[in-house]
Amino acid sequence: MIRPTRRRAAAPVLILLLLATAGIEAGKAQRAPRRAVSGPSAKPAPALNDERVYVLLRRQLRALLAAQDSVRAERGGYALGFGTAGESVAFLPPPGVTINLTWADSGGWTASASHAALPGKNCVIWAGQVPPPRRPVTRADSNRGGEAEVVCDLVP
Repeated sequence: MIRPTRRRAAAPVLILLLLATAGIEAGKAQRAPRRAVSGPSAKPAPALNDERVYVLLRRQLRALLAAQDSVRAERGGYALGFGTAGESVAFLPPPGVTINLTWADSGGWTASASHAALPGKNCVIWAGQVPPPRRPVTRADSNRGGEAEVVCDLVP
């Protein structure tokens, strides 16, 4: 007995890829990329303790690192902002999380992540060719990390 192949799954994936690339091409002439993006605030985020918030922020910065690495592999340089325009990376964090691309050029970038549950504290990351004076430090404790290392303020 011959089993039917799973061709149905390939069609939606192909359609999504085509729509994504069409959106990128169409978006090139639209507007400049945004430097910050935050998750939707339609629903209030569930209460989180400090450690869970830090885990969430670290996870989001690692996801941004992976997205930027994909952009660099595809386009030859890092994204300069968030969105769908030409030199942007499509990235949307969960509710309550704000990600700022604090500095970027085609060879490197820096970012910070914050959450309303931790006022005055954040996590930072940098990757690529970032001059030492541009490498980020955390808000409260001035912690600094190495390339592609997520560093956060200390939990009180």
